[in-house]
Amino acid sequence: MGGIVIKNELMCSGCGLCVRACQQVHGKKKMKYAEKPVFCRQCSDAPCLRACRVGAFKIINKIPVIDPERCVGCRLCLEACPEGCIIFEDLVADKCVLCLDADVLIPACIEACPSSLLRVEISKHH
Repeated sequence: MGGIVIKNELMCSGCGLCVRACQQVHGKKKMKYAEKPVFCRQCSDAPCLRACRVGAFKIINKIPVIDPERCVGCRLCLEACPEGCIIFEDLVADKCVLCLDADVLIPACIEACPSSLLRVEISKHH
């Protein structure tokens, strides 16, 4: 699959509207933010899935998805993630799933970007 990427990182102002839109749609943050957002690449080889010893990950529509009922909070998925995109809330892993779990056609972060800098890109590296 692929993940959300910033078309031109130099043009990203770091306004954080993408993060706020994500939080509004999901009721919690599903992405990391430093000076600029860090997006899950939805790696086709899913190192997070392979690292999970309890089978908390499954693939839905080519996207690695976490089952919070199975996650034990060991953080092995975070260690395996090349982007460090796994979020832990209440000791349970979570991550971007391109709004697969929300009733939207386009991921909320893409819709929210005032500069139209975000897009879904097919993963070439992972």
